[in-house]
Amino acid sequence: PVAAKGKSAPLVAWRLLRLETAATDRGRAPLVGRGQEMGLLLDALDEALAGKGHVVSIVGEAGLGKARLVDELLADPRALGARVARARCSPYDAHRAYGAISDLLRRALAIGTNAPTEIAHRMLTETVPSMEPEAAKLVLAALGYSLTLPPLSGETRRKLLDRAIRDLILRVARTQ
Repeated sequence: PVAAKGKSAPLVAWRLLRLETAATDRGRAPLVGRGQEMGLLLDALDEALAGKGHVVSIVGEAGLGKARLVDELLADPRALGARVARARCSPYDAHRAYGAISDLLRRALAIGTNAPTEIAHRMLTETVPSMEPEAAKLVLAALGYSLTLPPLSGETRRKLLDRAIRDLILRVARTQ
């Protein structure tokens, strides 16, 4: 952890461990039959580079090539210099709707897995001061904290949580 100006709790610092080469440089066979998917990903990348950021979910059974699609996207010259955050859902988080993104959010907010609810709430509200209290509770629940959730319909809850996560990721991206 590193003390940072304007933050009440230390932040997690990251150290570069290695450089990876593009997937095609590692002797992989050409990607076949994924033109439509790659087109959608490249369109999202172009929009993100133009300032219209995106969160892209790639969902599918194990072994279908989800990681390969991301590798191919990152190998595209347009992706050079782009900030990319990858999240994976472990089999242990598969039962949680937001299991894949909870690790990413914890790292972005510098919230350790054993951090008490109060610390996590403070880091969240310091990062996005305008976040609605109901949304903050939903984000904390998605991170695995046991809270009494606001009485909202499932659809309203999902929309509020999705918007809060989007706002959180965009705020973190702007400050890094």
